[in-house]
Amino acid sequence: MLDFFEGYKEDLAYIGLDGPCGIPRGLDLCCFDPRINDCACRESSGQKGRIAERELARRGIGCFFTTKKAFAKAWIRRSLNLFRILKERGFPVLEVYPYGTKRRLFPGGLPKKATLRGRIALQEGLSSLDIELPEGRLSHNELDALIGAYTCYLYSQGLTEEIGEEEDGKILIPVPGIRRNLKNEPLERKEGPLV
Repeated sequence: MLDFFEGYKEDLAYIGLDGPCGIPRGLDLCCFDPRINDCACRESSGQKGRIAERELARRGIGCFFTTKKAFAKAWIRRSLNLFRILKERGFPVLEVYPYGTKRRLFPGGLPKKATLRGRIALQEGLSSLDIELPEGRLSHNELDALIGAYTCYLYSQGLTEEIGEEEDGKILIPVPGIRRNLKNEPLERKEGPLV
């Protein structure tokens, strides 16, 4: 996968990563190794999850918290490793959260993304934002990838906010009232290609 990105490195504005790019203070990669039941690490804040995740929850945007008891430890570990490797190689990586972006873009809500009805509604919603979509029905993973890339695009236009703090990773979501800012008009890209 890294070879794919290398070919675009000079022209790439951002890579949006839909996964944790940081962990709560006091935890380490061993906490997310599915082969280890309980390492000695402890969250130093005394609170569950990352600052960004708690802030999203406070704002009514649900998310899975990055904890030692997370159900998706292997995914969390892969995300953290990918983020580290991309940063070390000089790629501009941003943590995106497609569900948070959908909540801001479509405040009235959408059917669940795992259903055909939900995917159709999301594709129609994205089309209404003048996002050029491939032909046919897209999977929920493909739609999440498009939403992640669109979040990076909005970031390049100054239309996102960073939730959380640097110490355990910031998550990007569109600014409140984003639909009023877009006015259903296409925005002009200020930077290079987005992934």
